[in-house]
Amino acid sequence: MTGRHSPPRRRPWARLRPGLDLASVPGRARADAWPLALMTLVLALGVGLAALTPRLVARTERDAVETAVAAAGERATVVVSHGLDEPWDDNGGRDDIVDQIVRLADLLDDSVAQTLPGIDPQGMRALLSRSLPLTDVTDPRGETTVRFAHVWRAGGPALTWVDGRAPAAAPEPEPGDGPPVRVVEVGLSAEVAAFLQVGPGDTLPSPWVSDGPSELRVAGVFRADDPTDPVWAALPALLAPAARGDEVVLNTAVGMLSTDDAFPDLFAALPPGSFTASYTYRADPVAVADAGADVVARETGAAVANPMTLSTAMWSEVRSDLPEVLGVVLDQVRAARVQGGVLVGAVGGGVVLTLVLAAALLTTRRAQVLAQHRARGGSLGAVLVELLAEAVPVAAVGTALGLVVAGALAPGPVPWLTVGPLAGAALVAPPALGVRSAALAVGGRRPAAGRRRAGREAAREGAREKAVRRLVLEAAAVLAAAGAVATANARDVAAGGLALVAAPVLVAVAAALVLVRAVPLLLGVGLALARRSRHAVPVLAAGRARAATRPLALIALTAVVALAGFAAAVAATIETGREQASWDAVGADVTAVTRPDDAVAEAAARLAAAPGVDLATALHVEQLSFRSTWGAVDAHVVAVDADDFAELARLTPVGGPDAVRRAGLLRGAAPDGVPALVSADLLEHSDEGLGISWFGSWVPVTAVGPAPAVDGRRSGLVVVDLATFDEAVASAVPPNAVWAVGPGAEDAVRAAPELRDAEVTSRAAWLEARRSDPLTGTVTAATLVGAGLLAVLGALVVVLSAAGGATDRGRTLATLRAVGVTARQSWRIALGELAPPVLVASAFGVAAGIGIARLLGGALDLRLLTGQAAEPVVVAPWWAVVPVPLLVVVAVVVISVEASTRRRERLGQVLRIGTAR
Repeated sequence: MTGRHSPPRRRPWARLRPGLDLASVPGRARADAWPLALMTLVLALGVGLAALTPRLVARTERDAVETAVAAAGERATVVVSHGLDEPWDDNGGRDDIVDQIVRLADLLDDSVAQTLPGIDPQGMRALLSRSLPLTDVTDPRGETTVRFAHVWRAGGPALTWVDGRAPAAAPEPEPGDGPPVRVVEVGLSAEVAAFLQVGPGDTLPSPWVSDGPSELRVAGVFRADDPTDPVWAALPALLAPAARGDEVVLNTAVGMLSTDDAFPDLFAALPPGSFTASYTYRADPVAVADAGADVVARETGAAVANPMTLSTAMWSEVRSDLPEVLGVVLDQVRAARVQGGVLVGAVGGGVVLTLVLAAALLTTRRAQVLAQHRARGGSLGAVLVELLAEAVPVAAVGTALGLVVAGALAPGPVPWLTVGPLAGAALVAPPALGVRSAALAVGGRRPAAGRRRAGREAAREGAREKAVRRLVLEAAAVLAAAGAVATANARDVAAGGLALVAAPVLVAVAAALVLVRAVPLLLGVGLALARRSRHAVPVLAAGRARAATRPLALIALTAVVALAGFAAAVAATIETGREQASWDAVGADVTAVTRPDDAVAEAAARLAAAPGVDLATALHVEQLSFRSTWGAVDAHVVAVDADDFAELARLTPVGGPDAVRRAGLLRGAAPDGVPALVSADLLEHSDEGLGISWFGSWVPVTAVGPAPAVDGRRSGLVVVDLATFDEAVASAVPPNAVWAVGPGAEDAVRAAPELRDAEVTSRAAWLEARRSDPLTGTVTAATLVGAGLLAVLGALVVVLSAAGGATDRGRTLATLRAVGVTARQSWRIALGELAPPVLVASAFGVAAGIGIARLLGGALDLRLLTGQAAEPVVVAPWWAVVPVPLLVVVAVVVISVEASTRRRERLGQVLRIGTAR
């Protein structure tokens, strides 16, 4: 053989790239540009939402903490108090006690700054006496008590002396025949001075027992520049008298102000142990958010449990509700994080299914090319490299585009744990399906698992093995979904988070697999019914629908729509739950609480007749002592007319569905006392010997049922009929509150002169504040966006599914046109092929999505976002079915576009090759 005819020499490195043809990759990408562009867009949407959602939740976490701390008011304070037990020593100097208090304040300031993050170290101090009777200053209906106070903060309390001057140290007593008179000067607010009918220079009998004569002298009358200044919260009675009781028994408390100069005289006049030093430190909302709500709650709780951590005396006491306030916020933050993770998981699952379906479409379009490539000597490794060279830019561009958009809306770190799987799906799915198609194109793995048999027996055995593999995979998917649901509902701290994120996707896929099993049966029934028709179109359409059903497309469509229905149900449940929570929190459209007075009942009667008011009832609400044989605890007692309460329950969701029946129990006779609805926590230890303390006497009650949630409470609650309770007590029970229901209730209540000074709470205002809550608002908005995005993915799945069967459908319709089927009939046949699976899958998906929401409703802790005391009932909104007609419309549009392109096909070309596509 001459050199001219000798075979070419193979270079050593040729084996490293057998059949590799990277030059053809751009051409194949241009030929399939629209599926690749669609994959890039889908990936960008998924990555954008996956990166944006946790950033928005993290941003609103800070806003939620700041809002909660600011709204908590006095609850967001740390109060350090201890008794001043040392008696006053005249030989020790008049200012020793003041110096001692100042030194302790400086020590606490330094300790708070070092120990309690988020707490303003510039505290307020107050020296408060115990209540003492003013025996010669009495109201005709009861007694008057006084508490002395010295309040201080940096810059001093903002007040103006409108008459007289600030209290000063008492002058040295003049020598005389009798013992010197001890003078103590105090200041009074204008309201307290008017109540006591005294002014500067007037004296009051001293309320203490002293060894010698003493005199309580009014030095001046002041008015607070800002009554809302936190410094007055230590003793509100300093600004105005505080009355408690009814028309028969009334107690009025007043406060008297001391100063640095006058306090030593006041301290010396009272017996030891009369004063308590209180140091109040307020939480700074911004500083708490900076330090971390969990850290602040932990450190503050530690100080409450062990006051010595603040370098105080062992007998000191530290009180604060800040850990509870932050605990509620942290629970809401945790619920928001879970809901955000579930949303990202649901959308991510929809994106992955869409990407896999798009990759399957690409593989179908390239099946012949891949087979030829293998036939020409291309190895599977070469196919894999070429497909990876095409998939890498798609994954990179889609991921980068999504991250850029998310960064523009909310900068922050990239959550690779959620973004990575989406990019990995776009990178892996096309090459994996392409390599599988190339391997099977040249007889790669035989269906009989390597057994060399032929004919029908091999085919049957291969079909059986394929059916077994499919059954095993489906069973594994169902078991995985069941395990995820069980783990999520078990609230396992270690595994519950991941299981809860994966559960919606797994259950949606499992439901789709069930539908895939059922659809052939349904289409078979449809074909049987179509055969009864005298026209060919129904039969041909039903036959095509049964033959052209693609399991992967059906699974993707059902699962995506199910996830969209799940997101819609969650969003609707949050909104409806907030509405119910507003009734639980307020108890009516408007509530007004004022001083006990019979005029409140008259005001309620006039309100009931006002336009726009459906119901108005007067009631008495108060914190009273509730006892059983086990002991006594504080309880919230609601005395309301039983008939009005039943009507309120009929008109509103107050009290729940059983509230009307429970209200009727209050009217029945109870031999052992007043019939009462009592919350379960009050009866936890005993339901015998029950009674309510009413101004020194015990009123026996009989528990006739559980108390419904009313007046913003679910626990520690006792509900009685107002008239029955009034008959049972020794004195009258005048109402001190009004419940009003109706669109004009708020205007009517605010216009009532008897309720001018009442504390009015509007349900609409409560609901608006809850809706504007940054955390809940962000979660709701993100859930709605996720539901919309999943609906869009459903439309893309329909387009991809239609595109996957377009070639076969076009060939069949072209053949039918050749035998006389009109263009209109072919359009109807194509619509009959595509629309029924879409309709069945979308309808079943919506129902499955609502079912998923009900399966996982408790695990999502939606009550923390709605504000309800109990878990909300999952709601199926009407707009959850929107994907059903939407996807059918998309199918109609797709078929119309296909029909429009086929009009350009010539009959001769169709007869020669069957179809031009």
